[in-house]
Amino acid sequence: MIAVHVALLGWGAVSNSVTFDEFVHLPAGIANWKTGDFSICCVSPPLVRLWAAWPAMLLGAESPSITGLEGVRVDAKHW
Repeated sequence: MIAVHVALLGWGAVSNSVTFDEFVHLPAGIANWKTGDFSICCVSPPLVRLWAAWPAMLLGAESPSITGLEGVRVDAKHW
């Protein structure tokens, strides 16, 4: 029973791990921590992004480059 449960957990983690917007919010949270620029993903309050990104920050995640975003509209920066 335990082996079946572990197998189902593994299958669920592989098939359902990344949501459609996770690839935006996690790097934005890391960039928020590193640069202090909160205009990168300003469609929602930053607390959830910061909270989700702190484990990645503790493990030494690199901040995505924000150069070249100066001319982009604020509401379009997150995509």
